[in-house]
Amino acid sequence: MIFEKITLNNLGPFREEHSINVGVEDKKKPLVLIGGLNGAGKTTLLTAVQLALYGRLCEEANSFQSYNAFLSEIVNDTARDNSEDFGVDLNIHFDGFPVSGVLKISRAWAITEKGFKEQFKVTSEDIDDKEVLKDIEDNWIEIMQRILSPELSDLFFFDGEKIIKLADEKTSADLFRESISTLLGLDLVSQLNIDIKSITSDIGISQDTELSKELIEKEKISSELTADISKLTKEKEKLESKIEKNKSEIFRIQEEYKLQSGKGFDIHQLKKDEAGLASSQIDITKNSLLEEMAGDLPLAIVENRLKDILNNVEIDNIRKSSQNSLEVFQERDEKIIKWLKDQSFDKAVTKLTKEMKKWNKDLENLSKREIIISDKEEDLLKLSEYLNNRMSLTLDKSRKLKDDLRTYENKLEKLKSDIKKLPDEKEIRNIQIKLTEHEAKDISLTKELMALEKELSTKHHNFDKNTASIDITKKSILESKVAEGDDERILKHLLNSQPILEKFKRALTEKNVNKLEKEISASFKSLLRKKTLFENCKINSDNMTLSLFNSEGKQLNSSRLSAGERQILAVSILWAISKSVEHSLPIIIDTPLARLDSEHRGSLIFDYFPKASDQVILLSTDEEITSEHSKELAVLTSHQFMVEANEKKGTSNFRNGYF
Repeated sequence: MIFEKITLNNLGPFREEHSINVGVEDKKKPLVLIGGLNGAGKTTLLTAVQLALYGRLCEEANSFQSYNAFLSEIVNDTARDNSEDFGVDLNIHFDGFPVSGVLKISRAWAITEKGFKEQFKVTSEDIDDKEVLKDIEDNWIEIMQRILSPELSDLFFFDGEKIIKLADEKTSADLFRESISTLLGLDLVSQLNIDIKSITSDIGISQDTELSKELIEKEKISSELTADISKLTKEKEKLESKIEKNKSEIFRIQEEYKLQSGKGFDIHQLKKDEAGLASSQIDITKNSLLEEMAGDLPLAIVENRLKDILNNVEIDNIRKSSQNSLEVFQERDEKIIKWLKDQSFDKAVTKLTKEMKKWNKDLENLSKREIIISDKEEDLLKLSEYLNNRMSLTLDKSRKLKDDLRTYENKLEKLKSDIKKLPDEKEIRNIQIKLTEHEAKDISLTKELMALEKELSTKHHNFDKNTASIDITKKSILESKVAEGDDERILKHLLNSQPILEKFKRALTEKNVNKLEKEISASFKSLLRKKTLFENCKINSDNMTLSLFNSEGKQLNSSRLSAGERQILAVSILWAISKSVEHSLPIIIDTPLARLDSEHRGSLIFDYFPKASDQVILLSTDEEITSEHSKELAVLTSHQFMVEANEKKGTSNFRNGYF
């Protein structure tokens, strides 16, 4: 079974008629990638396929109070306001059953005063025999029960965000029980047992004996218990649906406003405290910059001028030094001349005096220069220290202060933006109250469910006990008939066949449970990032509960797996069950990579999607399967489409390509 074409008419955001060809001709290219932003219409596409196949038995319709309520929700708003018809066409290629060729399945609804009038039609360009088509049309639900029952459709058409519940022990047990029974035809064995019980009851009741009267009374009790169990089971299903919806609402609130564990106020206050701290840091940094500006920092503006001043101060200090040295030398010279005169070296004195003047000439010239700026040594030391050391330190400090100021200002702007995105404190308080109400409701509903399950368990126990008593009474009646020579020994064999059928059912269940265990183990290990976390699994064939084990043989608590690991486990369960189907069925996955990290996403994209079926339709946002992923998957992809909202035309539409 392969989907060839999907046509939507006035469904969800799709105004009027829109078609998309999704056929897969090359088995090496099983993927059909359909991208779209949230709200564009991807989920509508998934719902429309299920609606075309199952009509009022569509699984999503069961979550509404009535089928009309569901249709009212899915019809395009404008079409509903204008009382326009709406519907879905699905072209499906079948390979043998119910035909070989393409059937076009059409469901359309007209809006009437009483609600919606549905029309279902099956047509084909490959099948000429109108009687065959009419027979298929009349028996469509029975045909789909054989191919893929509505109860199991969620195994093949599912939302990636919601399948995580399959990792729950109880949910997976119900799923295994349902899938093994339906996919392996064990429901037929159960029906045969029911028919045998009905025939033997009719025979036993037809006799006018005390045992027959006893049987009639027990059958009456059985009918009452069956009615009670049916009623309680429906109540339980509705209650579980309420619990699931309530949990989804809790999760939605927590995700949207980050109110996990009641920390919403802390988050809001934390942002405000961080903003206050950033503002204080800005003030402190600005004051530090002002202090620098009031100190040496402005001198950095005239650095070159300061260097010229330093040079002139150095010259002034050389002049002063020269003057001091000249005075010392002149005083020394006078002493030498005087000594020479005292020694009567007059001729030598005159000659030496001339030489000394030559020696002191440079010093005299330097000492006669005018002071340019300052000849104080402390000024020279201060300028030299500032230019060579303090200026670079001051500049480095001011640059760091400017960088810090910019960082704090950017941080403050981001915090202000974050605070704007958060609801105000009053709104947060209302949301927290709402969250508390939902959590209290969850506790109340869970208690109600536990009480209901206890009552249901008691009813089942009484029913089983009464059924065993009925079997004993029937056997007594049938044995008495045989003993009287009646020609109804076959009925005795029918009665004896019941335990044989039950034994056959158990044996077949155990065989396929073992197969499922191997498939789940292989799939989970191939997709799991932590290869040493898991080794194998076991399914209890009595209650169908799934247990996980590590390489040391120790049992793992599935509730302690991360959200991503639980989703991978759920996918592995679905994959294993789909492999047990004799014929290939298409798979449609909405939000395929929810809650997964990059490594687990890679496992699903490259190890699961291409191998899951002959046709895998993926409905993804650009944050799940990215444009880079789409390029890598091109060799495995038959089609790539985008679902886009056109606000001007008031509709969503399809186009070729991806993000």
